[in-house]
Amino acid sequence: MISFAAAGVKVTKLVVQSVSDESNESSTEPVKTREVFNQLTDEILAKGITKHSCIISLGGGVVNNMCGLLAATLYRGIPLIHITTTTMGAFDAAIDFKQAVNHPLGKNLLGAYYPASKIVIDPEAFRPLSSRHSLNRPSSFRP
Repeated sequence: MISFAAAGVKVTKLVVQSVSDESNESSTEPVKTREVFNQLTDEILAKGITKHSCIISLGGGVVNNMCGLLAATLYRGIPLIHITTTTMGAFDAAIDFKQAVNHPLGKNLLGAYYPASKIVIDPEAFRPLSSRHSLNRPSSFRP
């Protein structure tokens, strides 16, 4: 197996910061905003993304939504790969075509319908999740 660099692929990591929610658990929902979307857009463009680039989301539902909207809007659409790490991401955000961010007037008001080119779901990634997050799944799924 060769590395991305050896294959001539440039990889740039951007991080969507999480904050503590009302239950004192880590959450990215509060940063699912147009302001953060605009900051990420500016950062991605400044790093030299092209119409031949690909966005890979590694995270849960909010990260999947944010990256999906970025992929849908940059250059009118570039390839998108979701590698989901939460049950909400696996059973909702990653497999859904709806990519959106929140607006002060409501949830998911700014968005697009844009399918991922590829989706990676590994149930082993769900094992370390808190019980709160592991309950976010269909009753027929047991990791």
